[in-house]
Amino acid sequence: MKIPNLLFYVGKSSNKNTVIYEFKLHEDGSLNVLNPIEAYWIMRENNGEREELTFLEAKMAYGFNVESIEENEVIFSITPLKDQLLTIKKNSEGKYRAFIRLEENSIEYILKKVFVNLDEGTFSSEVESLTLYLENPDTGDIKKADLKNDE
Repeated sequence: MKIPNLLFYVGKSSNKNTVIYEFKLHEDGSLNVLNPIEAYWIMRENNGEREELTFLEAKMAYGFNVESIEENEVIFSITPLKDQLLTIKKNSEGKYRAFIRLEENSIEYILKKVFVNLDEGTFSSEVESLTLYLENPDTGDIKKADLKNDE
């Protein structure tokens, strides 16, 4: 399935369903800063159908929060990476991407994928760790970064 305005996606260890984060544009191709992001499921375990996030999924697990808006740049966070800011802006090729800086003064990477490793408990699933797949915008090299859940 081709998603033309894909920012990145979130997969998880419990099944093959995926949360898609997409940027939204106006008809003229400019970033829709009033409504810049859309998040929804692609139900790969159910013929790849699209489903909207439920209220609880958006609030507790896969939602996003817009922090600030500029003319062609949006700073936001997503629930799985709630302490990490991301920026939607154009890359060197003029395409909108989600950029992330893991440490101060480090490279600003393009976020490609987040994989959530779950510890499947009896009554609920707890996030054990996250694996980020990052692209170096200068070289195109992909890097993996593992983040442990400290809570």
